[in-house]
Parts: sequence; C-alpha cells; structure tokens
Amino acid sequence: MYKQFDNKDLTYLMSFISEDRIYIGDRINPDYCHDELSGVERYPDVLIEVLTTKEVAKIMKYANENMIPVVARGSGTGLVGACVAIYGGIMLSFLKMNRILELDKENLTITVEPGVLLMEIANYVE
Repeated sequence: MYKQFDNKDLTYLMSFISEDRIYIGDRINPDYCHDELSGVERYPDVLIEVLTTKEVAKIMKYANENMIPVVARGSGTGLVGACVAIYGGIMLSFLKMNRILELDKENLTITVEPGVLLMEIANYVE
C-alpha cells in the first residue's frame, strides 16, 4: 500500500530541488494528468522537473523508503496510460534532461538522456 504524499515529503524534496522546478496543485499543467490514451486521468501530488541522475536517485531512494509511488514521464505521448500518476505521488518530468551524450558511429549506438525526443535523435544522426 502506498503512503499519501504530505507536507513532510514536500519539505524534503524542496531541500535539494529548487522551488521553480516543483509543481503542486493548480501549478500542475493538465497535460500531466493523462497521455494519449483517453479515459485514464489522474494528477500527481507533485511534479518535479529533474536535471540530473543524482536528483533522480535521491528522489527514488526517498520514495522507496517512504512507500510513495513514482511515475517517470517524458513527453507524454504514450498510448497505454503508463505515464499517468494513477496512485498520485511523485511524477518525474525528464523533459529538461535532454542532452545527447555520445554517438558511437562504429557500433551504431547513441547515448542520450531520457528527455531527448526521437525527432531530435533523427536530426542529430543525419
């Protein structure tokens, strides 16, 4: 069973994430309550725009220790409801983690952060 996200949890997150990247209540854009699958809607208790893997790790460790559900979200164009916060909790937005880190032409691989869009990858490798 999941723990209900509360002010103690918010205070902890605000201790290392700047306030301009934490959204709660009316500050959460309605686009974050659904994906392209119609009929599945639920807002997260908090939306956090993460910038580093260190932030993600710290949030995930805390959420795991406190039984708070977490949903990872990229651009939100999924078709199966996987990026909807059905149980509330924390939603991590990866849109700002959008750097292309390495292109290995010899092995035909590319290393990217999770917020990189497919069209950006296509343009980059051309």
